[in-house]
Amino acid sequence: MSDVLKLGKKVFSIGVAFSTMLWSVGASFLAPGLAMAAVSGCPSSLAGGDMVKVTGAPAIYSLDAGLRYYYFADGDVFKSYNMDGAYAGKYTSITSGCLNALSQASQAPYHVFMRPGTYLVKFIADPTQLYAVLPNKVVSKITPVAATSLYGATLAGMAKTVGLSESPYYLKSGADINTVMAHAGMWVKVDGATSYVTSDLKLRPVTAAGLTANRVNPMFVHTLPASAVSGYGQGEQITAYESGLSDRVPMGSVTPPPTGGSVTATLSSATPATQSIPQDATGVVFLKFVAKPASGTATLNDIVLHRTGLGAANDFANVYIYDGDTRLTSGRTVSSDTNKVTFSNVKLNLTGPKELMVVADLDTTNAVSGDESGFAVVELNGTAVSGVVGNVMRVGASSVSSVTVDNSGSTGSFRLGASEAE
Repeated sequence: MSDVLKLGKKVFSIGVAFSTMLWSVGASFLAPGLAMAAVSGCPSSLAGGDMVKVTGAPAIYSLDAGLRYYYFADGDVFKSYNMDGAYAGKYTSITSGCLNALSQASQAPYHVFMRPGTYLVKFIADPTQLYAVLPNKVVSKITPVAATSLYGATLAGMAKTVGLSESPYYLKSGADINTVMAHAGMWVKVDGATSYVTSDLKLRPVTAAGLTANRVNPMFVHTLPASAVSGYGQGEQITAYESGLSDRVPMGSVTPPPTGGSVTATLSSATPATQSIPQDATGVVFLKFVAKPASGTATLNDIVLHRTGLGAANDFANVYIYDGDTRLTSGRTVSSDTNKVTFSNVKLNLTGPKELMVVADLDTTNAVSGDESGFAVVELNGTAVSGVVGNVMRVGASSVSSVTVDNSGSTGSFRLGASEAE
């Protein structure tokens, strides 16, 4: 791939086109907001948190605080954030000129994610496997029995398919769910009391006003036995809107490239495109990213990667960080619990931009045809990084070929240019 930024915009366009097709079977859409500086051709009240729709067009977008727009891949993602299945009254109608005056999200992902604890999802590459959606874009495999017990037969039987443009950005790092225990992101009713399950498995009681303020559809509040939350702690009550529970898109103001302490990171335009790689392959470049000091000079010490895709942690024997032809680290394995790869004490002095590579060796036993994985940079020097996500690579059906040279007979003396010499 010669230009990843072009690819990103292409993926965005594909995603919008796909969502437009899906929206065309739906109806109309969205409104209100907090006001910020007016954009030429747009309503003066337009603000972060609003949803907008071009009059006569099917797609709906959600705006962040910088008035950058993110698309809803389909109506189910849209409905997961609302108290009912209606569209009317929930968006602001705008002209195409207004949409053109706004900016798209500056970095992938360009879409709104399915709200945690609402619909179950599945992925095109593995359509029989159900996933539950957890906070922070994480999904966990869930068994059909656990899905039915936690979500009910209706929702368990209507899992929503994540589109090809959106699937690389869901993090398949959640622990498998195979028991009837409420997971993070669920809204549950136990013994008549409604609560939200936090990421550290605490129950936050929710008042009726809290449910309304956070636009929680009653169909996503699941009645469970006390055993499903056994051992869970108690959290603070939810009585009003909370952005961490209900914002559709990141609501920070216009942000610079993702930073990690004193080091910033951006996706390199030379990062490899999705491709098929042989089984047993070694030295495969999965991701290229550019690290540079936020100001002046800096030392890059710690790098944390996250494996993405439908493969598995044990598909990899080793993962490395390279600077050109120079290997900066020893090989690291992918954690089976978190799908993360951690490099410490890299000690790379940065005086300006530096392109680094994530290189990996496939495991000779576990990496099999059809497995898909990629890598994202998620931490630099202990600070979270987002948006630096490489493309997914697919393990092909063929293996790396080997040649055995059989040494037989004796070696004679040869004259340069001689024919029929052995």
